[in-house]
Amino acid sequence: QTHRPPSTLIASMCSLAEHATPGWSTTFTGEQVGQDQLELWSRGLREFSTARKRYDPAQFLDIDFTDLRNDPMGTVERVYAALDTPMSEDARAAVTALDEESRSGARKPQHRYQLADYGLDEATVEAAFAVALDEDELIEALQGVDLLGISAGGLAPSFDGPIVPGYQVPY
Repeated sequence: QTHRPPSTLIASMCSLAEHATPGWSTTFTGEQVGQDQLELWSRGLREFSTARKRYDPAQFLDIDFTDLRNDPMGTVERVYAALDTPMSEDARAAVTALDEESRSGARKPQHRYQLADYGLDEATVEAAFAVALDEDELIEALQGVDLLGISAGGLAPSFDGPIVPGYQVPY
């Protein structure tokens, strides 16, 4: 589960949803996208936060998104270490390649959207997420900390694939 500052998350998810709908829907646009994504992601965070409290905190590794962007190799090495899994040279090469690609070329982020494009504003988004987070979590989220919760408890013991940003760990 990735947590980003709520206004950043929602604007990004709205843009993603909008780009996925051309040719499929003439209704799921603008404000409809905004309302749907706001409800989906704030509900998801509420449910995740509630569920996470039922598990041993040691099963989760929280990653600051800034650390991932500033030191992707070191951050991914932390994930491997937390899972007590050796990081192969193939995985190191994949992390390096993905990082280089994400900073240049076609995968370089080009954000051309804002909350207002989807009928939303920061106050509305913060209010929706305030219900999902306790006060300390809300302060942390709004300060720009991105958390990636990884549950080591469900990892298959025979898993030997690379763990890289954007890669889904099989459970």
